[in-house]
Amino acid sequence: NIWTLNSGANTVTRYNIATAAVATVTVGTHPARAAFDGTSLWVTNPASNSVSRINVATNAVITLHTGTNTNPYGIVFDGTAFWVTMSGSQSLVRFSTTGATLSTLTLTETANMQPYDIGYDGRFLSSVANDSASPSTLNLSEVIRVDPITREVRHNSLPIEARYFDIAIGPAIGHRTFLCVAVVRQCSISDGIVEVPDPAILPGSKHPL
Repeated sequence: NIWTLNSGANTVTRYNIATAAVATVTVGTHPARAAFDGTSLWVTNPASNSVSRINVATNAVITLHTGTNTNPYGIVFDGTAFWVTMSGSQSLVRFSTTGATLSTLTLTETANMQPYDIGYDGRFLSSVANDSASPSTLNLSEVIRVDPITREVRHNSLPIEARYFDIAIGPAIGHRTFLCVAVVRQCSISDGIVEVPDPAILPGSKHPL
């Protein structure tokens, strides 16, 4: 199956490759990101402060309400649990596959830094965040690196004059993981490859890329 998110229609479309059948599933408002655990497709809905859990066998939907102004955006499955970035509350929430909240971690160091997309390289979680209060001519952004075991959070500044919303993580090589961060103005892979060293070998809580 291929799933596509239809942000304007508040739906998810399922395409069955074998039969060419098409099904549409209603989710929350402005679905943003999705992740799959082998049984259910989870979809974040930032505009309705919810996450939709779709049973892919039946298309039945269970809605998880995340709280007022939490604005869930990024989501990733680590093989055991789901991690969801809450751009409104500037936090990272870990959910069990049944929808139970397992833990909540504060992600950002400044009041207006909002986390968006998130990825997982098999060892670390990485999220891209933007300062919502900075003027358009001087946008402040960073990649936030989280150790899911120790809950240690590290912050890596990104080049200014851009807003970053998407992150794609390539394979880890030695002590480095390569992150492709797309700029919303162009949404192109050519916008830049950010090489983030393993935080375990770096001193301090903040360092330049």
